[in-house]
Amino acid sequence: MKMQKSIFEYAGLIARFLKGKLSPTESESLEKWLNEDKENRKLLESFRDNESVQKDLDFFSSVDVDQAWQKVAVKTQHKANRILPLLSGCAAAILLIILYFVSDPWSRLKSPDAVSSAVLIKNDIAPGNNMASLRMADGSVIKLDTVAKSVREKDGTLIAIRDGQLKYMAANTNNDDSSVLTNELRTPAGGTYQMLLPDGSKVWVNSLSSLKFPTKFSGKERLVVLTGEAYFEVAHDRSMPFKVLVNGTEVEVLGTHFNISAYGNAVRTSLAEGAVRVTKLGLQRSITPGEQAVTEGGNIAVSAANIDKALAWKDGMFWFEEDNMEEIMEQVARWYNVEISYRGEASPKRLTGNVRRQAKLSQVLQMLNLVSGAGFEIDGRKVIVNFNK
Repeated sequence: MKMQKSIFEYAGLIARFLKGKLSPTESESLEKWLNEDKENRKLLESFRDNESVQKDLDFFSSVDVDQAWQKVAVKTQHKANRILPLLSGCAAAILLIILYFVSDPWSRLKSPDAVSSAVLIKNDIAPGNNMASLRMADGSVIKLDTVAKSVREKDGTLIAIRDGQLKYMAANTNNDDSSVLTNELRTPAGGTYQMLLPDGSKVWVNSLSSLKFPTKFSGKERLVVLTGEAYFEVAHDRSMPFKVLVNGTEVEVLGTHFNISAYGNAVRTSLAEGAVRVTKLGLQRSITPGEQAVTEGGNIAVSAANIDKALAWKDGMFWFEEDNMEEIMEQVARWYNVEISYRGEASPKRLTGNVRRQAKLSQVLQMLNLVSGAGFEIDGRKVIVNFNK
């Protein structure tokens, strides 16, 4: 089985270079890597010249090295959050590993060979991107790709498709609902899409999700139907409340920013701005910014929400906070369109951290191996998580 060359070797070299502790042999290895690609040298210079990165490296150097990595991640999460959104792919992975190296001596880490052997790669998998399909009122389906184009519905509504976004422009704005048509946006595993509804509301639709909506809003309410997950920024219209139906739950707003996640039986509504009223089987609860309402069965539970975590997917991030491996791998499966299986007894360990969703699958699994100790194998579209490692 062919092994992918680990980025951990380069991370270790960069970390020791930044600390001025490279041996002559290591200096030669680093220089060889820098000469292989101009982007490598640009990456190194960005670490050395970036004042913010230097401050973070100094901060990590002061962390108690006797603490477990999970505790280090919790202590330093506010620092890492400032850096990682600025980088993508290999750069983000290398920097996070560098920060870990600086917080703990090399001798306390697994060797690069140990990490590489724990992540077996027959083939790598690229991250998801803007992919979706649009079902028109007559049942025809349009595959949405990167090609800019425009189509019209039977009622004259113009639908512009450009740069991973749909934009609806109603042919007329009267309140007559006799000719309203319904469209449906669907995203596959590994797909996400944005849209601008006829009223000006913005919607980000996550992987394995769908949204049904009218080509124009009329009557006394603006009603859409969701499966999966979406983030909404609703245009204010007090005379016509905006409602989302999802798994038997109704979420009603006038104008606000909120996320709904409903991949399983539970419906989680997290509010960033404004006000939301959640209804299920006659029971109603209102939530304010920073709160979440979770409906499951006939209950609605309101509690404080981690809004950064709830909205991370929309901003291109995986955000884990006290999550177990199965919860993390559910997100990985949806984004990379892979099937997950497990060997051995699952670890009760809870993991915290964040990685950009633009990283390749192998990079995400290497990170997870580093912090969890679990082994991983990629074979086609299947990923095996090995807790026996």
